[in-house]
Amino acid sequence: MGIDANADYQEHRFDGLRACQILVLATDGLWEAKNNRGEKLGLDRLCKLLSDCAHLPAGEIRERVARAEQAFGDGGPQSDDISFVIIKVTDTGIQ
Repeated sequence: MGIDANADYQEHRFDGLRACQILVLATDGLWEAKNNRGEKLGLDRLCKLLSDCAHLPAGEIRERVARAEQAFGDGGPQSDDISFVIIKVTDTGIQ
């Protein structure tokens, strides 16, 4: 995840954020991470994990996602970069 001064970016705006919503900004290496059997972590597993730990603060969600990806990989080689940011909306603002 980075900025390229020569790239064209589209601006997206969403004004409907509510308390307890979670935003995940990630490179595709997160959900395309593979285990030793060649299976991908996938968006379904990632969404299930996020749903299961949505009650936690953003930092703890980040830790759980990182640990889950590492456990899923089961010591296999990482074939792509994995970068992600967790943003959680609280009733007092954004974490």
